[in-house]
Amino acid sequence: MAQSTVQFGCCIRLHEAPGLGVEVLDGVFDEVLQPLLAAVSKTQDFRFSLSLSGTLLDHALGRHPSLLKQLAGLQREGRLEWLGGGHYDPVLSAIPERDALGQLQYSARFLEQHLGCRPQGVWLPLLAYDPVLPPLLTRARFKYTFVDSAQLVGAGCQERDLDGYFLTERGGQSLGLFPLHRQLSARLLGDPKEFANWWQEYGVDHHTDDGLLLCPLDARLLVKGGALEGLLGLLEEHSSWIKTVLPSSYLQRQPPRGRVYLSAGVAPELARWLRPAEAGRRYRDLGQALAGLEAGESLTGLMGPVLWENALVKYPEANRLHKRMLRVSHRLDKVRAAVSASAARADGEQGLEQARKVLARACSGLWQAQSHSFYWHGPAADPGVYSAYGRRFALQQLLAVERTIDRLLKDPCERRWTMSRADFDADGAQELLVRTPQFSAMIHPRLGAELVELDLRERMLPLQSGLSPLEEPAPLKLTGTELALVFDDPLQAASWEGGAGSLYRRSRTQQEARARGAFLDRFLGPEASLESFARRQFRELGDFSSGEYEAQPIPSPDDGAPGRITLSKSGVVRDVDDISLLRIDKTYLFGVRHPRMTLELELVNRSRDPAKVWYGLEWSLGELGAAAAPLVLKGGCEDEPEHHCELGPKGVEFAPLNWLNIGREGGDLRLALRFSEPLGVWCVPVRCEQSTQVQGHSLLFHAPVEIWGEDSWSLNLQVDFITGTS
Repeated sequence: MAQSTVQFGCCIRLHEAPGLGVEVLDGVFDEVLQPLLAAVSKTQDFRFSLSLSGTLLDHALGRHPSLLKQLAGLQREGRLEWLGGGHYDPVLSAIPERDALGQLQYSARFLEQHLGCRPQGVWLPLLAYDPVLPPLLTRARFKYTFVDSAQLVGAGCQERDLDGYFLTERGGQSLGLFPLHRQLSARLLGDPKEFANWWQEYGVDHHTDDGLLLCPLDARLLVKGGALEGLLGLLEEHSSWIKTVLPSSYLQRQPPRGRVYLSAGVAPELARWLRPAEAGRRYRDLGQALAGLEAGESLTGLMGPVLWENALVKYPEANRLHKRMLRVSHRLDKVRAAVSASAARADGEQGLEQARKVLARACSGLWQAQSHSFYWHGPAADPGVYSAYGRRFALQQLLAVERTIDRLLKDPCERRWTMSRADFDADGAQELLVRTPQFSAMIHPRLGAELVELDLRERMLPLQSGLSPLEEPAPLKLTGTELALVFDDPLQAASWEGGAGSLYRRSRTQQEARARGAFLDRFLGPEASLESFARRQFRELGDFSSGEYEAQPIPSPDDGAPGRITLSKSGVVRDVDDISLLRIDKTYLFGVRHPRMTLELELVNRSRDPAKVWYGLEWSLGELGAAAAPLVLKGGCEDEPEHHCELGPKGVEFAPLNWLNIGREGGDLRLALRFSEPLGVWCVPVRCEQSTQVQGHSLLFHAPVEIWGEDSWSLNLQVDFITGTS
């Protein structure tokens, strides 16, 4: 029997998040891109599609222009097809349409200007498809994009038709959808020789001579894993029946397999990482069960899609970053409209040109903060949202853009204290946003009156860039202290494993690990310790840290004076034998002329009986400057000797202090805290299992408090932010 011809497409991609250092990016070029080009340049018949993120394209233009010339040469020879996309790899459906269109058009112009071609296809990061994309992509002059083959199976397409492309549309705007076959990638990266044997068998049953099988390949895995040479050798050896084809040329000469309408979703292998940990494990277990069935691979496409935006539910810090990005984008659009209006009136050509340059720089900063890398975490080695540096970089970009907007629009916060109230994070509750020439701060009354945002505007330094650890859907790690249950009855064992006693069942302490936060009111059980605070597994006797506070009327301050925001909550502090009825009045003040923040706190005993409690105020914040130097803490109490130590991996504990300084040697920021009452201090680094990076630091200021009936206890905490090398 004659060997059928297989048309094969290689979609090679290499993406890096914005903000990486020059040395890191040079390493990517030296270790991945240069070897890739050196290998493919030796062949004559190998054709491939290539998607590079804007971070790499910008770096190549500045430091590796010869590499761009090589790539342009391959494109002119018809051996390379460029894929466009959002310049800094956003999930297009998760950012405003104006920004998505701007990034798509900017990237296309970049490729046209520096590589001599305008791309016809677009690569979607994470294969995050949404039905709103066809009109957007066609408006940006793209003809096709890629989705996972399982996404098409989930929409009802037959597996036998997945060797071509489909058409989809919205509002009459049509777009080609090419399916990508993950099983091809897995086999190719495993053993190219076995891949060829499997492919011959696959082609007999599933493939037609006019079909095209597309394989997505990560350039880093392809080159560093050693599969590149094997792939090129395989294609040369079997060149009589395997032909590499570019998607655009196939699109021109072949009709679509049909029309299809897809729901929003991402590549199926990412679905469990976008769900909460327990749901993610159940999703994984179901996939493993289906894999053991005949035709199980195709059945996994029917398990249901998940939206990328679920990451914004899973990671509250990512949601706040995302909503802040949306706020900045909306305000930047006002600047864009003002520039357009001035251009229409022809108001000073020189001034308009300068305004356009400022606007272009602001757009670049905003677009970099829109990269999907900062908002989620998946199975790859990239830390994603767990990168403390990445979160800080994205926030700094947004702060720089905000500063530009404030100056252009002459925002009142440039001169005085301002406050606005709205549902900024889209959780159904209003937050309070305070802005002064020194600070930008957001308080969330429903979440324990937590300070969820705090930035030094003048220095564009984000302070609340930390991440509260949470559980991921990976198998739980055993520590060696667990109890092993042994059953004599197999039925009883099966019942335990299949029911409430799942092998993945978490302990109560895991379920009740406390979320970190800024200026949360804690009432501790008497057994609490530095170690339990570091593990987030301490007993809390009140409901203040997660309860809703009521914002008191906020008067307008005198010009130049800090406004006062007071929030109050009444609640119960309950231990085994003791019950205390308390009210907390918590007042925030943010400096106008100086970078000073003050917190005034009053605990009011609402009963006639005395109340004895162990009160703690938690402040979790992000990294203070570069992490190379150790964090140094200095503190003292009245005439006692000064305490001085470096923060270690297990944290540090101080006896009651009246003042505390925190910073890094040679760093550009130092915190100087003063307490009106002596307070004990615990300080621990915040870590997550998914990353070796320290995510931030958590401080607990605590003291035993005794309040007589219908009396009160007051605390004043003053924080000065001292910038400049110390």
